[in-house]
Amino acid sequence: FEITVTNESGAYDGNEKVIKVKSNLAGVTIVYGTTTSYGTTAVSSATANTDYAIAKATNASTTTIYYKASKAGYQDVTGSATLKIDKVELTVTAENKSVTYGDNLPSYTYTITGFVNSETESVLTTKPTATCSYAKFSNVGTYDITVSGGVATNYTFKYVKASLTVNKRTVTATWPNVVSFG
Repeated sequence: FEITVTNESGAYDGNEKVIKVKSNLAGVTIVYGTTTSYGTTAVSSATANTDYAIAKATNASTTTIYYKASKAGYQDVTGSATLKIDKVELTVTAENKSVTYGDNLPSYTYTITGFVNSETESVLTTKPTATCSYAKFSNVGTYDITVSGGVATNYTFKYVKASLTVNKRTVTATWPNVVSFG
């Protein structure tokens, strides 16, 4: 007899992915587990050509499942299948900012693109942080704004830096009219 394995591995999309097994014969017992000791019975008397789930996952992960199919009068069929759900890459882009020399530091911000299944930043375990080496009264010029530190179950992070431009401050000096007598 034959066992057919269907594996829905792929990139995270918010939907459940499954490893399924089926036999071409009825009356087959299928057991499975994360070791070759198996331990869980998927079905004790399978209907021919019917799928039976032996692993399910929604979040990014990798799980190897071992299975054994038995039927009286036939040699056991054993094997394994790996259900792998890959993380999806988010792009975190820092936003350009500008200040005039001596002004207070701006709030550093960023945008995130690449979420799937209508997800938002609320699914992040740790939100990224945007930082810059500029300190008040540092020299006029351009400074990198960098982003880092994001953590998520189903996402990896690609960071894109931006620039903080520190502009010269215009200073106006006014001298009083001086009148001399003498």
